[in-house]
Amino acid sequence: MKLVLLICLLANYNCAKHSWIIRLYSLKEKWCPTYNKDWFSGSVLSSQRSETTNHSISRRLHKTNGLCDFYKCFLDVIDEWRSKENKGYYNSSTGNKYYACSDNMLCMHARDVYTIAMYLIFEQRFIKAVGLRSERIRFEYPVSEYIVGHPKKDFIRHNVRFNELDMVVDCTCKSFGEIGILCSHILRVFIVHNVERFPIRYIMKRWTK
Repeated sequence: MKLVLLICLLANYNCAKHSWIIRLYSLKEKWCPTYNKDWFSGSVLSSQRSETTNHSISRRLHKTNGLCDFYKCFLDVIDEWRSKENKGYYNSSTGNKYYACSDNMLCMHARDVYTIAMYLIFEQRFIKAVGLRSERIRFEYPVSEYIVGHPKKDFIRHNVRFNELDMVVDCTCKSFGEIGILCSHILRVFIVHNVERFPIRYIMKRWTK
């Protein structure tokens, strides 16, 4: 949205040479999601941490409370967060065992390496991948290039390049670089090529058991 507003400013007010506009655009990697997908963020925006902290504390305090009240409230919030984190760890190791894709080899490998919470995210992407259409537009062994997307739902389709010899794959949606889990477009290409195990480079330790 910010990028659209910036383009409108340039188009409507002829201010492309303004120093403030030039500086703002030079910092685009810091504020525009389109330009920072090559950096891992876990899909967390920079402002979410402070917003979460403010919300968690402000709903417990009144403007008449003193500094000691704030400190006690802050400790209570930290204890609550740690309790939820411990619960998350427990659920990741002993949680839901009923899966939608129980026999697929790629899904079986994902279950072996991912925590339960991350596997369920992967499984949703895998199910979505089954419904996508892949069209090979270029092939020069060992590299194939596909256009992948849903024929009716996706306004924008993405390009996927896959080297079947080195098992290197890249998608223009940049989901793996940003979140650390493969997108449905890449999974669709893996299905086409009968890939049964993830290349080790695409298993991020942060999401594993």
